[in-house]
Amino acid sequence: LDCLHRRKINDDTIKEFHIGYNQEEDRLVIPIFRNDQPVYYCARSYNSKQSKYKKAYLDDSSYLENILYGYGTLSRPNSTLYVVEGVFDYLSLHQSGYCVLSNATGLSHKNASEIADIAKNFRKLVLCFDNDNAGNGFTNRLFPLLFKKNIVFDYISIPKNHNGIETKDVSDWYSSGFSLTELFSGTYSYDGINSYLKSEFKTYDSIVRYVVDNSPYMSMAIKNKVREFIEEEFKDEFSSDDKRMLSKAFTRSKTQDEYAKETIALFGDNNVLYSPSKGFYRFNGTYWESIHEAHIRKMIQSVNMKITQSDETAVLNKIKTYI
Repeated sequence: LDCLHRRKINDDTIKEFHIGYNQEEDRLVIPIFRNDQPVYYCARSYNSKQSKYKKAYLDDSSYLENILYGYGTLSRPNSTLYVVEGVFDYLSLHQSGYCVLSNATGLSHKNASEIADIAKNFRKLVLCFDNDNAGNGFTNRLFPLLFKKNIVFDYISIPKNHNGIETKDVSDWYSSGFSLTELFSGTYSYDGINSYLKSEFKTYDSIVRYVVDNSPYMSMAIKNKVREFIEEEFKDEFSSDDKRMLSKAFTRSKTQDEYAKETIALFGDNNVLYSPSKGFYRFNGTYWESIHEAHIRKMIQSVNMKITQSDETAVLNKIKTYI
């Protein structure tokens, strides 16, 4: 296990994770345990003739979907969540006391959604993927998802070379004896929301249209980021009339159409139908069952606790036309 020691992974961490060596395949095996049972593993090869990583299989042909490393760190008393790429990156931050998740061998849509949902429980999210094409791809995939889920985040651009030493990922940096605090400082840290906005909205009209359409779904923190972006990027086009218009857009309430669509979305994948003569019906997986109108009204109230009775009726009527 000399390669782990070279990566500054200590014996306590090796023992904690039951990291072992598969001599037959010449691979390090780093398992994930839940309730003292292995549920996933990542096997790292140092043989250039083999694929770098090997993942767990469901059977002879299907990969088991990636399970994130790091759930056990989430209860640590830290307000910042870090997301890294490789399993050695994860081990470096794990034994240094950070709250950290790693996608290890890939980033599925489910993984990305899990990261976004978990990040809501933290004051700050920091992405720190490898400084290569794959790492940049993971970062760019998460940008729009985090923005739409109202999660403010930073990302780290790891220098490929630091003090004459190659450092393309967290593990390189850590094993070279460099400070993680320095890596996560302002020198290499960038505002993720601002970077996403710059890449996504090239014109003033495009960002204004987005605000008008989506303002009710944006958190105050995201609205503030968007305001700062507009005022900085389009200051030459930003008149006093524009400020008044945007102020109105940022504070607008949801429309009846939007409440209707949100209510319909609560049914998920269950098909819902409406007949003027028979009322509402939902397919429960076996047969169509009747739904009382009062149940639909309660669902409308769940998306708007302060809705008036007249607006509730209007939303109900819109639902009838949409399904």
